[in-house]
Amino acid sequence: NSGFENWSIVNGVEEPDNWETNNTPSPSYRSVTKTNDNYEGDYAMQLISRGFSIKGYGPGYARTVFTSEGVLNKISAFVKCDSISGAGHGLIRVYGYLNSTTQEIGYWETNVLIPQYTLVEIPLNPVANYDSLQIFISSSAQGWPFKLAGFARLKVDQLNAEMVTGTKDLGVESTLEVYPNPASDEVTLSF
Repeated sequence: NSGFENWSIVNGVEEPDNWETNNTPSPSYRSVTKTNDNYEGDYAMQLISRGFSIKGYGPGYARTVFTSEGVLNKISAFVKCDSISGAGHGLIRVYGYLNSTTQEIGYWETNVLIPQYTLVEIPLNPVANYDSLQIFISSSAQGWPFKLAGFARLKVDQLNAEMVTGTKDLGVESTLEVYPNPASDEVTLSF
């Protein structure tokens, strides 16, 4: 659901499919909603920093965990931050999970207006074949109380993961031999 087109009712709350949010069942306590102010398709995901939750005013966040068939080297998304004040900011964090270890491998943040959808590319470092990855998107205000410290409204659409397509130079000199050449049924690779 990287285009945020698919939403379902979960525990009385409309949520983007395959994403978890901090929304609560009361209609006035929603900090993550769908919006038709989008880059492409019908909807985008909108996060606000002053959503009221069970514990009071707090950041809006959404996260998803997924596995990849290959090694990812970049996360990209179209983002728009059309309202921001005080200590408000929007962010995207990417975490890699490998053998029970969690590591932040990508990060993007804004504390300025982005009035039109803009492509953001987050390089993943280190590039590795993780057991799973988590994307965490948040709109929040630093300071206390949140409702007085600032405000941010972040919109995200067309979030994509890019796989490594080239080969990585390991710094080891080697010679590759392919024989016989020409061949009809079998070849031998030696390096």
